Amino acid sequence: MKFQHVLAFLLVFSFAFVPPKKKPKLEYTYKVGDLYELNQLSKQNIKQEIPGMGEITVDVNVEGSMSFKIVEVTASGGKIETAYTNLKMVTKSPQGDMVMDSQGSDESMQNKVIKVLINKPFMVYMNKLGVVEKVENLDNLYSGFSSLGFDEATASQMMQTIKQSFGEGTIKSSLEMALPNYPEKGAAIGATWNSTTESAVAFPIKTDNAWKFVKVDDQGAHLESDGAISTPDVEKITMLNGMKAKTNLTGRQMTKAKVDLKTGWPTDISVLSEIKGDLTLLAGGPIPEDMKVPMVITTESAFKIVKK
Repeated sequence: MKFQHVLAFLLVFSFAFVPPKKKPKLEYTYKVGDLYELNQLSKQNIKQEIPGMGEITVDVNVEGSMSFKIVEVTASGGKIETAYTNLKMVTKSPQGDMVMDSQGSDESMQNKVIKVLINKPFMVYMNKLGVVEKVENLDNLYSGFSSLGFDEATASQMMQTIKQSFGEGTIKSSLEMALPNYPEKGAAIGATWNSTTESAVAFPIKTDNAWKFVKVDDQGAHLESDGAISTPDVEKITMLNGMKAKTNLTGRQMTKAKVDLKTGWPTDISVLSEIKGDLTLLAGGPIPEDMKVPMVITTESAFKIVKK
């Protein structure tokens, strides 16, 4: 066989047997000592039609940041030392404006309350798919409220509010909104999968997410989700500002995420949701009979995660 023919044969052979490209593996990686920072910016608009009062509108803007430090590799994922490093919440309502700012003046009691939560480590256990398995050491997060000088009744009410806003279920659902869930097996471009998250900040809602692996470019993997929001149990009674209530809410949540395929951690996430339905305040105390309050909640959030 002539040399040219041998060369041609080898070239054809090599191209014919090029090993197939590995499909990207969407999976969070955990290495002890790795540090990440999550920054959040959220805007929420709440419209309620209250009988006898007309439409009431409340706007809530939230800015915040969290630190993540991998302290242990577990069988399913990692143990993460987590802390809030900055929090600011601005609420505008017909009753007036309220600002809670961890970097604000200590002369404001609202600022003092939010400052108590800053740089108080607690532990988050998360698996390789982005599911938060459990949250521990939250007593450390709440420590320090006794030093604020509230009377017993006020302190009790304040602690109840803080635990509702920064409890295990709330933290779990907040992280899973910012950190996309991945499929159990590797995903090729065009692959789809489903995940479910639940939240109960003020009232219980469930989001059934339908994910799609859109593309890969120099910014990483691009994922999108179209989520259906619903109330898992419309007969469940919850406490809302000391009053018993039921909810019947539905909606939609759209998520886009960019993922660093080297670490598996997302770098940019945007979330847009709209929830509509009824909040029913049940008869009792100042409410002589059940009061149905139609409401619309629109939320827009942006998250950025940086590896330190």
